[in-house]
Amino acid sequence: MRQSKVKIGPWIVLLGFAACAPKVEPRSFEAARQVFETRHVDVDLGLGEDQNARVMAVLPRLTWSGENVSSAEILRASEHLMRLGRRLHRPRLEETGERLAQLFYRSSGTTTRVSFESSPYMAAAIGETAMDTEKYLDETRAKLIVDHKVIVQTLAASQTAYRWPKDRVTESDVLLTIERYLQWLLKRLTQLGVDRRVVDSIRESAKSKLEVRGPQVRNGFQQIQRAPTLNAAMQTLAQLLKELEVDLDPATQAQIERGAKLGEALDGMRTPQDALSVIIDMWLMLDAEEREARFSVESPELYKFLKNRSERDLRCLKGGSCGLFSGFILTLKKHLGVLPEIEDFGVEKLRAQLDEAARNALVEELQIRAGAFMPEIPNLVREAIDLEFQSTLEWMASIREDLPGFIRGFGSRWADQKLTTDGVVDLPGVESARARVRWRATGLEITGKPQVFETGAEVLGSSLALAAERLSRLQTEAAAQAPANLRYALMQMNKLLVMGGFRGPQQKPYPSYSIALDPAAHVPKAQPETHPEPSADVHLNLRSFLDSPLAYGVLDQFRIESGFRAVLPPVPERQVSVRAQAELLRGLTGMIHYLRDWETSSFDLGLGRVRVGDYVEGGPAGSITEKLFPKDMLLALAVGNAAVILQNMAKDLSPVFLANLQGDSSWANEFDRAKGDGSTMVGMVDIVDGKRQSVARAEDVARFGLAVLDFLGAIEGIQKTSSPPLIEGVEPQRPLDHLLRQAPELKQVVIGVANFLARHMQEEDGGIRASYDRARGVFVGHRRLVDQALAIRMLARASVVLDVKAYGTAAMDAYFFMNRRLWRPALAFYMREENLGKSERVVAPTPDEVVTVLESVEELVPLMTDSSREQWQKISFSWIQAFESF
Repeated sequence: MRQSKVKIGPWIVLLGFAACAPKVEPRSFEAARQVFETRHVDVDLGLGEDQNARVMAVLPRLTWSGENVSSAEILRASEHLMRLGRRLHRPRLEETGERLAQLFYRSSGTTTRVSFESSPYMAAAIGETAMDTEKYLDETRAKLIVDHKVIVQTLAASQTAYRWPKDRVTESDVLLTIERYLQWLLKRLTQLGVDRRVVDSIRESAKSKLEVRGPQVRNGFQQIQRAPTLNAAMQTLAQLLKELEVDLDPATQAQIERGAKLGEALDGMRTPQDALSVIIDMWLMLDAEEREARFSVESPELYKFLKNRSERDLRCLKGGSCGLFSGFILTLKKHLGVLPEIEDFGVEKLRAQLDEAARNALVEELQIRAGAFMPEIPNLVREAIDLEFQSTLEWMASIREDLPGFIRGFGSRWADQKLTTDGVVDLPGVESARARVRWRATGLEITGKPQVFETGAEVLGSSLALAAERLSRLQTEAAAQAPANLRYALMQMNKLLVMGGFRGPQQKPYPSYSIALDPAAHVPKAQPETHPEPSADVHLNLRSFLDSPLAYGVLDQFRIESGFRAVLPPVPERQVSVRAQAELLRGLTGMIHYLRDWETSSFDLGLGRVRVGDYVEGGPAGSITEKLFPKDMLLALAVGNAAVILQNMAKDLSPVFLANLQGDSSWANEFDRAKGDGSTMVGMVDIVDGKRQSVARAEDVARFGLAVLDFLGAIEGIQKTSSPPLIEGVEPQRPLDHLLRQAPELKQVVIGVANFLARHMQEEDGGIRASYDRARGVFVGHRRLVDQALAIRMLARASVVLDVKAYGTAAMDAYFFMNRRLWRPALAFYMREENLGKSERVVAPTPDEVVTVLESVEELVPLMTDSSREQWQKISFSWIQAFESF
């Protein structure tokens, strides 16, 4: 009766894609100019044969060294090296990226640590399932009692209602009768409304027993029938009964023991007296009817001789004590009549006949008993069901009494068995925002900054994106289930939880990393005679975030107290930058790719294989079939957290502004469609202290546009999802429907970003300006290498996705600008920012910036002329070789 399926799996929070949420109004951006020729041409960089040597000399001089290096840059460089290596079919480059990732995570102080038992995932498993599971257990118990009564009544009635065999049956008849009876019983129970899971449980239990016992019974009976002697047949019967664990009544057990002794006696039969003793033993084992049926036909004289003999006479004939007178006469008859006849007949011949008769009698007796046993099957079924019924109720009561302990129990058992390496089972928590980096002759060294452990949106996003890349490379079950890889994958699932928040033990909300950006939401609520409590709106509730007009975001930087627990900085120090949100969106998008439930990934070979029931103790086998890590629910978490970032574009503190060619602009949440002002461009600004800033940086806007493009690619095919939080509800109000309606509008955002970069931020010489101050209407900052690289990647990709060639030509012009103004032979690469002549100081780029340039320009290769392509390949090849030797 294995129907008790405790709800452990579907506990992840529902997404708030509610229809009542603020709606992102569709934008119609003016089409980009259709220019198919670049305004500029490439320049010859004069690359010599010493290019490779120059690169190797420059590599240690890169500015990625010091006390305060961004961990996001390290992780991003690792990811991009792996992806670039895969794109260019350079396995050694991929290995470099993997080594860099391993170096970071093996270094001390770069991540927090937490035990699996105290991890957010286990806290959510307890808190999110508590009410649902308790209700489920109570409902299941009540239904189980009703179903049990129906089953008992049906079994009792079937003893007479079912058409049982009337005569003796063969072993094949036994198995066929049992199989047909179970089919009838299951069909009848279904008709009577017994829970499908109970019926399925009985079916599976019966099936498993038949699959094991059926062949045992069939083979055992066949061996008995083929046994050369009664003794061998009885030994086979004894072994079969032992294997089947059959409990015999005393009378049957005594009869089997007599049969075994008879078999031994037959094997030892050598003289006429031995033969007579065996005949008498067989006579004593039969009742009057059986004696007449077996002896009177085969040996009428012997039947007459034995028919009316007393037990004392029979003992005398076997060679025991005899009466003085009657015993003398009986002994005389035995020696003068019976024994000579036996000797004349032949002892061995008689032994063979007696043995055959005994074996035939044994088989016949077994078949008769099997036929008589058939109507008792319902009683045996009931006994088994009663035992399991009571056991299941007691087990469910124990879960009901201590659900947290139950969940921690199987979680700890799984962790001990599957996560432990060299006695260590702790999981990595979150990555430090900054790290110490040292270049040495022997290589690169990384350590954390343990004084104050801080993390933030950008490093969280970079780590998720890197994890999606690394985990997707695990192609075998052995690799996916390696303890280190399981811990690493679980680390990412914990991040998805803490970003959006969840209910923990005692239904206490876990303070999510995403907090309200409006300072008013953080004003404490006055409580009579108590300490003030923060507003409930401070931390994101992923279940209903769209019901609130507030914008939420993960801060750029905040302190981690222990494990995953965050300590928010004071309000004046809270910042949510476009750059960090773009990186976080990109990382969440990588997780969406990894967690697509309509496709197979390495997740299915690792965490996806973990079933709760495999690590539960004390319950009926198969009682819990849910997965400990439901992929479809985790997908909903990734989509939900990404949706928070995207929905902020329409909230009251929207960081997005829309601008037209005349320089007029308005915030996205204040945009008046009725004006028809011809807005064609999308810019974005940071939010600091709950206020929108005025400066939009080209790098940040490009990063965000690329992240949106990645997101649109990740949700392609999401109509196939089976994720409950995404598909529950009524069309067209399901979360999935809302998401699909937003996709075309997000594509419009991509167009606006591309227009902003190509029309507004790109100068006549092809260079991309660093920043635009919306409040003053001026451009600020020197033109930087990273701005060019990310704008090139954004425009090149938009050109392909949107089929707008003008974006591709703008990207080519930006590349030509890099070659004219940023290339420095001394670096064998581009300098970090434009040198305007005020100083001859040349600053080398960071490794992250080098890899960013390599990956970005690679997207332009299909648009290049042969000469430009050849020159670029000299640049990229030399740096790829350098990184491969890193």
